[in-house]
Amino acid sequence: MTEAEIAAVLQSRLAAPVKIAIKRRQGHLHVLLNRPSQARLDYPHLTDQVQAELKALALSGLEQVTVYGRESGHTEYEWEQTGSLLNPTLAMADTTVSLAEKSDLLLEDLTIVAPDPVNLRRNPRPEPVDRTETGSRFSLVWLGGALLAAGIGLAFLILAFL
Repeated sequence: MTEAEIAAVLQSRLAAPVKIAIKRRQGHLHVLLNRPSQARLDYPHLTDQVQAELKALALSGLEQVTVYGRESGHTEYEWEQTGSLLNPTLAMADTTVSLAEKSDLLLEDLTIVAPDPVNLRRNPRPEPVDRTETGSRFSLVWLGGALLAAGIGLAFLILAFL
C-alpha cells in the first residue's frame, strides 16, 4: 500500500478536520495531522485511532508509528507520540530517535491528502504537550553511560595511587 493510499484510508476513517500526511521510513510510519487553526483536537484519542486503523490494515514491515500534530501553517509540533504496531510480546526495545536529533527534514516530503468535508466537526481542545518526555529515554541512557564511565575512571585512579 502506498503512502497516499494509507493517508486516504486514515483520512476517510478518522472523524477529524485534519489534512493527513504520511511518510514511511523502513519499518517506521510517520503520520502528520495538520489541523485548521479554529479546530481543537483530542490528539491522544486520534493517536489511538491511527494505531488501531494501521493495525487493522496489517501492513507488512511496519513496526512503529509516530503521530505528529500541528496547526496548519506552523512548523512546530503541538503533539508527538510514538507507538508500536507489533504484538506486545513480539515487540523489541524502542529505538526511535527524538525529533530534536533528526530535524524536520524527514517530514518535508510528506504526501498530503485533503480533508473530507463530511468529517469536519468541532472537537475538544488539545491536551498540553509534555515536552519533557521527548528524548528522555535517550538522555537517561546517555547519563547512565557517562556515570558508569566516570565511576570506572575514578576506580582506576584510586587503584593507581594505592
